[in-house]
Amino acid sequence: MRVISGEAKGRKLKSGKGQKARPTSDRVKEALFNIIMNYLPEAEFLDLFAGFGGIGIEAISRGVKRVTFVEEDSNHVRIIKENLRMTGFIDRAEVIAGDVLRVLPRLANSFNLIYIDPPYAEEELYHRTLELIFEHNLLSSEGVLVCEHNIQLLSTACELFELLKTKTYGESNLTFFGIKREGN
Repeated sequence: MRVISGEAKGRKLKSGKGQKARPTSDRVKEALFNIIMNYLPEAEFLDLFAGFGGIGIEAISRGVKRVTFVEEDSNHVRIIKENLRMTGFIDRAEVIAGDVLRVLPRLANSFNLIYIDPPYAEEELYHRTLELIFEHNLLSSEGVLVCEHNIQLLSTACELFELLKTKTYGESNLTFFGIKREGN
């Protein structure tokens, strides 16, 4: 796992050997950031199910103002913090150790960018996460919510958010949502 662009380009990041996290491939990561790059400068970014922190660290490297990482696994939290120290980004991040479904209601601000990537097999976890983001107004009015997935998310998500686009990269899909506008 490495940072592919920006301030920390080429920096190798730690990941856990034999851990259950599934780091996002460089191909998917590059596609994601090409699509959201206009939102990056000065953005507040929320990285849910952060794993080893690769997406959030890439976002900081590319100019995001601040990233809030939420990860339940204590070993992953430790690795995220090590990666932030290695890249010099620790002062531009907040790492919250805890269950995403319990943390979301406690977050006080809204975010310009929200990235969710729970375990692919956890369909109910996707749906409940989307519901909590909606219920607690965590996505800013001009913000973008990105889901990395390999399942059909559109039923719950399209009831709550406006579908902007979906891109497929092998077994990974990136689906982009915004706030529904009146009349949509």
